[in-house]
Amino acid sequence: MTSQPVLRIVLLDSIPTWGGGEAWCVRTTAALERRGHRVVIACDRGSALEERARDQGLEVWAEHLTGPRALLAARRLARRMREDGTEILIANLNRDVRMGASACSRSGARLVQRRGIARRIKPTRRSRALYTGPVRHVIVNCQAILDEMTAGADWLDRSRFTVVPNGIEVGAEPTSAEREEARVRLEIASDRPCACIVARLAPMKGHAYLLAAWPTVLERVPGALLLVAGAGESAAELRASALRQDLGESVRFLGFLADPRPVLVASDLFVLASVRDEGCNNTLLEAMECGLPAVVTRCGGLVEQVLAGETGRIVPIGDGPALGSAIAELLGDPALRGRMARAARQRALSNYALPAVTERLEQLLLSIRAGP
Repeated sequence: MTSQPVLRIVLLDSIPTWGGGEAWCVRTTAALERRGHRVVIACDRGSALEERARDQGLEVWAEHLTGPRALLAARRLARRMREDGTEILIANLNRDVRMGASACSRSGARLVQRRGIARRIKPTRRSRALYTGPVRHVIVNCQAILDEMTAGADWLDRSRFTVVPNGIEVGAEPTSAEREEARVRLEIASDRPCACIVARLAPMKGHAYLLAAWPTVLERVPGALLLVAGAGESAAELRASALRQDLGESVRFLGFLADPRPVLVASDLFVLASVRDEGCNNTLLEAMECGLPAVVTRCGGLVEQVLAGETGRIVPIGDGPALGSAIAELLGDPALRGRMARAARQRALSNYALPAVTERLEQLLLSIRAGP
């Protein structure tokens, strides 16, 4: 527990589905509470975030945050914040920032935005008013997001932006027995080369390029298996693509997994073929913590997590042949893969351990509370 004065914080996230930002909310809330702070998650009623947060015993305030009830929700949130003595509200989406600005103006709390995707701030009158006024600070989870958000916006004060990466709970290194158990559960032979991708099935994640590259992998590593974990709007299209390419049993679609660890532990390699919007990717951190090397595209913050040649390979966005070649290289070279695996886990421990990352966030929030 921290010896610092207790912070009273609200994390505002109106997204109804589960994703990286929602995982950050739950993980960060629990970590800050362990340090003695009071944190409330304000989320959309019936959302995946509400369900997960309540399951973990976290404090939740749930209302209808979008549509015609949004204005009423902002007033109710302001009242709750005044009653609780909330000092800082951390908002996620742009609509959350607007609601947060309204709630903070009524409650006296300080407004902070947290960004996990690389989107440029548009030079509109509304944006200028928000980022030179109510938004006291912006927390981004990688340098790539900071650079993209502020690109071409000379009117922005970059001193009000701070990089705080996502953090990961660090446990014991997976054992050979755990790996074997995971492979038995997933019905994977102990010696079968296996890569995995754990991501929402959406165009931005580049699954189509990965499936197009998989025949190249099979040519060089016969019998290789690709595990595809996740759900999303591209699911039917991707399954159809695998059928058209006659990939057969070499690709398995696993659907959404609340806990991807068994898939990570069972795999030899982690892959992300993203084409846009990547920040500090949570599942990549989980893969690194499990001791998996990675093949990723040169997309956003992925290149800050993976050290090319040390913890994995980095390939151009949309380059199927390069993607397939990199995957085949690592699946076909156990010694190289082993060296990268050890380096990947060490990087997760050294750079992304949740206690150290949470302390950085805590110190930043304390300075924001104490500031003008």
